[in-house]
Amino acid sequence: MIAPTETWSKQTNREGTAVFVCPNPALDKTASVEDLTQGVTVRATGLLTDPGGKSVHAAVVTEQLFGAARLVTAFGGANGRRAEELLGTYTGLATTTTRIGSETRETWTVVSGTSGAILEVTAPAPNVSTAELADLWLAIERSMPATVLVGGGSLPLGVGDDFYARLTELGRNSGALVLVDATGETLKQALSAGPYLVKPNLNEASALLGIDLEDSPPQGALNAALAIREMGAENVWLTLGSIGSILATDDGQGRSFGAVPANVVNTVGCGDAMMGAAAGALASGSDLISAVAIGVAAAASQAETLSPIGVDVATVRKARGNVLVEVM
Repeated sequence: MIAPTETWSKQTNREGTAVFVCPNPALDKTASVEDLTQGVTVRATGLLTDPGGKSVHAAVVTEQLFGAARLVTAFGGANGRRAEELLGTYTGLATTTTRIGSETRETWTVVSGTSGAILEVTAPAPNVSTAELADLWLAIERSMPATVLVGGGSLPLGVGDDFYARLTELGRNSGALVLVDATGETLKQALSAGPYLVKPNLNEASALLGIDLEDSPPQGALNAALAIREMGAENVWLTLGSIGSILATDDGQGRSFGAVPANVVNTVGCGDAMMGAAAGALASGSDLISAVAIGVAAAASQAETLSPIGVDVATVRKARGNVLVEVM
């Protein structure tokens, strides 16, 4: 069935705010080439520089669709200044920035226009001191209360694996719905704190559960999502790439969401667009099923652009009407 399509509009105030925490932002550089061929020099046909980091990407999408986003992050060095400058071009996004002494990392993505192949390179994470981490936590605490609190992405050096677990506790204690997009031990510890929603992909779920899910049938993927629920999350949104995604909810049910067909240019940032759109929808009063459907639509829009950040609102609205949802 096609999920019922609700209408939405950007908020003119900050009621129902979604707060996004990005402890390890980046300066993203994306190049398009005709083809990725090993051992030869390739020339870029397009080059973009954008602010990066999972929660940075997600916050921009929420602001574009709902106008209810606030970002808390930490920048350092020339890369940080450039990322912050670029972030300022996204009108309306409320941003609180703390400073670190180390250089904000860079990421490089090369996208083949012929094969669709993608090469991603990420620079080492910066080091964050105890005092700098304390500054970040203070900024996060001052950003509360929020309707939805989102934590996503990797962690810089000097930040413990319990970061998102602490963030989850902070959000729950203030009455927020907490959404987490993390991996490995960081995700495992976050689950123990009981987030409202986590969004692992198939590889991340495989690593977390210690099983190979690569060729799992839909029921196997649902069982994996339900197993992750048992680790502490109220709801688990397991993304399956071009196949779609599966949502295991707190009532023990599973639903599959088909991916919306798109003219794919670059899939980097699609998961972040999903999280951003869903968070914004939840903050604006949507139920979880509708929020996830909007997230699926946002991913389709994101995939059609070379940049890993930002969606086309009209495209999201159109795609939202084509999201297929089935009870499993």
